[in-house]
Amino acid sequence: MNSISGIVARKMTVGDIRQQTDASGKPAVYRDGQPKTAMVVPLIIDGEGEASWMVRGQARDELARAMAEAGCAPAAMPEAGARIEVEALEPRKIPGHGSQPVVKVTYTLPVRK
Repeated sequence: MNSISGIVARKMTVGDIRQQTDASGKPAVYRDGQPKTAMVVPLIIDGEGEASWMVRGQARDELARAMAEAGCAPAAMPEAGARIEVEALEPRKIPGHGSQPVVKVTYTLPVRK
């Protein structure tokens, strides 16, 4: 993915937060036993149809930053009709673990009538 841009397709709910799985398909957890979760954002992609964006890790933090910058409340879910632009940046090298994807997110509130 170099970049993706689209509109949040519908109102999001807690059902859009899902537990991640590991490579073997088992539910993934942190060392303390808490589940690792990801948010699945349904998007209408410009000129291409529908897609889902799996938001976790650095992308989750970057989405929260972009939403706060747009004036959203902390811990808010993306709003139906909002535009999300995700740009893939140079991966961050992690010694002994390879690299981690890094993204830049732009969030634009939906047009209110």
